[in-house]
Amino acid sequence: MNVLETIRLERESMTRSEHCVATFALGHMNDVAFFTLDELARQTDVSTTSVLRFCRRLGFDGFKQFQQAVRADLKGCPDLMDKFHRTTDKQPED
Repeated sequence: MNVLETIRLERESMTRSEHCVATFALGHMNDVAFFTLDELARQTDVSTTSVLRFCRRLGFDGFKQFQQAVRADLKGCPDLMDKFHRTTDKQPED
């Protein structure tokens, strides 16, 4: 199970602060992959402790481990240009 799926499964049982982090993460995984702990806390208007609790709720030891998992998941996802090229390559010619 990837990080996005785990967040979606756990989100309903999260505290308000954890839910804020989850909602932001679901919509901004590319940012989360490179934010610092402080940046993520600022963007979600929660404390760094709340971000750490969010990471632990998902089964990670801390923020760095969570971020590494996010990055690993993103490596397996094609970027927008890859998707565009695959789509246009498959279009029938007129």
